[in-house]
Amino acid sequence: MRIGREVVASGGVDTVNGGIFLDRGSQIDGGLETVNGSIHADENVQARGMQTVNGAIRGGRRLLLGGDIETVNGGIFIDHGSRIDGGVETVNGSIGLVGTEVGQEVETINGDITIGIGSNVKGAVQVK
Repeated sequence: MRIGREVVASGGVDTVNGGIFLDRGSQIDGGLETVNGSIHADENVQARGMQTVNGAIRGGRRLLLGGDIETVNGGIFIDHGSRIDGGVETVNGSIGLVGTEVGQEVETINGDITIGIGSNVKGAVQVK
């Protein structure tokens, strides 16, 4: 599923089999959820949160999320100038943050965590 450039949508975006791609400047009032697919947000995207079971999550520059980012089987990478008000968590995957502010914890069970230059995590950082 693709959300076009600078689209403003009320509600959330959900899919079972397939990824979600948000073009530059998209604003989604709700969360983004998929079961079997990745989520990719271009730069200047806003949403409530992102969640996938089998897929990766990639956030471009200046991503603004009002909630959490979660994956079960997939990595998470968030680029410069982004702000995540909630936490960042994966079970089987690595997490990479560059120039990103996270309001809560960053956690993985089977993966690595890289907190890059210019990042600020206000909660715990845990590899279980």
